[in-house]
Parts: sequence; structure tokens; C-alpha cells
Amino acid sequence: MLQLKKHQQKKHRPKKLSQKKRKISNIDIIPVAKFGKTHGLKGEIKVISYCDPLENILTYSKFFFEDGSSLKLRFINSSKPFIGKIDDINSIDDVKDFVNKEIFISRVEMRQDKDAIYWNDLIGCKVINQDSVLLGKIYKLENHGASDLIFIKTHEEDVIIPLEDEFLREFEIKENTLNVNWE
Repeated sequence: MLQLKKHQQKKHRPKKLSQKKRKISNIDIIPVAKFGKTHGLKGEIKVISYCDPLENILTYSKFFFEDGSSLKLRFINSSKPFIGKIDDINSIDDVKDFVNKEIFISRVEMRQDKDAIYWNDLIGCKVINQDSVLLGKIYKLENHGASDLIFIKTHEEDVIIPLEDEFLREFEIKENTLNVNWE
């Protein structure tokens, strides 16, 4: 059975941003969180983790903004909600500029289990059903409370498949293909 590890669990993703990895200079960066509301008066800010489990955000050490610039972020607590502090930001007025900005890490820094499959691995891959029929390509994944969903672009209409073991057969990373149990 295919075992999928959700690296990014996005519940509220702005439409203008893509879940695809981005290449900045010579590094691939992946969104792992975004800043939420300010917290306190000394420049603290909530950090909304996209990781599953959410605590995985605490294991990363080098963060970036979407433009590839380095972000010096430290967590001042290890419980939810996560509160972060950006170096050289010491007031609520200064930290307001960061609200809703995404936080990225280098793909190299991600935990790389040989069996791990991340959401970003699935974006753009072909989906083939049990009858060897090409359904289309995955263009996004989202969490909708009860389950995560795969959105597949087809020629006629979009297909949405729950990201659950009963529907997943095999992911062939080299062929960029996901085999599913779906009509």
C-alpha cells in the first residue's frame, strides 16, 4: 500500500500562490508555513505550520522568503499556536509587515525518508487508474477537514480524489505517475 507523508497541509492557501516548489538561485524552496497575526508588543508573531505533524516546523533551521532572501526566525515556544520572533524586529509595528507572508525552507533540508512522498512530489504528475486510463495531471492538493484531496485536470472536467489509502495504489517518482483505484 502506498504510504504518503504530508509535508504541506495547507488549509487556507492564497490563490495567487502555487504549491509547487520554487527555484531561487541554485536552491529549490518549499513553503512550510506562513505568518499569522502579531502576538505581543515586542515583535512576536504567530507561525501557522503547513507540516504534518504541525510540530515538524520546529525541526527546520534555515528559512527563506519567496524571493529567496534569508529569514532569521526562532521559535519562542514549542506548543500550538507557534510563536516566532524574527531577528531585528522588536515592535508590533515592525512585525505587521510580515502578516500572511509565507515561510520557505530548502528542499535539501526536508527530512528525506526513502519512502516519503511529499505533496510537492505529486504536483504535475500524471494520474492513471486501475484500467491504465490516463485521468489527467494533479494541479493541486488541499485539506478539506475530513480528508486531503487531489485535484486532477482533465480534458472535460476536473476530477477530485480523496487522498486515502483505499484509492492510492502506487507512486512512481521516476515516471512522475500516480496509480489510483478510481473509475
